[in-house]
Amino acid sequence: VIAWVTITNSLNMMQRASENAMQTNADLLKNNIAGWVNNNLNTINALAKSPFIMMAIDDAQYRVRTSAHLNAIAQQVGARNIALLDNQKKAIAASNSQRIGKKYNSMGYVSQALASTKAIVSEPVTSRVDSKLLVTFAVKVTKQNVLFMSMPLDNFYTDYVNTQTLDQHSNSFVLSSNCLLVAHRNLRQLQGNQAHLADLCQAKNQLISFE
Repeated sequence: VIAWVTITNSLNMMQRASENAMQTNADLLKNNIAGWVNNNLNTINALAKSPFIMMAIDDAQYRVRTSAHLNAIAQQVGARNIALLDNQKKAIAASNSQRIGKKYNSMGYVSQALASTKAIVSEPVTSRVDSKLLVTFAVKVTKQNVLFMSMPLDNFYTDYVNTQTLDQHSNSFVLSSNCLLVAHRNLRQLQGNQAHLADLCQAKNQLISFE
């Protein structure tokens, strides 16, 4: 009986320790992602108030200078592209000069930004250019103009999700609300085989909202 009680107590202590470690890792992961989101929201909101943006909207002669400004910011924050759209949803200034003149009518984050009073965060999507995962931050700067910033998730796992440096037994990963695997140590191998993750996406009260 004494042995049984000792073993039971030990198992209970191990379970509690494991649960505490999992909760600690989960809190760290949530804080890391929230910090990344908030930093990018702060960037797009600050850019929206830049005089470069309003000058580019009002006068076409300032758009080259505005594009150069957006390019400098994009290099600093690691953005794939930062672009200002006109009332036809066409890029009139962009950090990536090859995207100037391109239309973004089909991009959901554009219509979401136009319908919102604050900056929005898109679902992770696959780039049309190189199939890499991107998250876009977009904000309405006038009734008809939108400014957006697309951020690649290339190093997202290493920089924000990996908790193995603190707990070598942990294996953290991130799923979007659409059940898309966006961060995992073996992301490339698993991207085409995510059916086994479907049950996790049905879990209640597991979503983190950044609205």
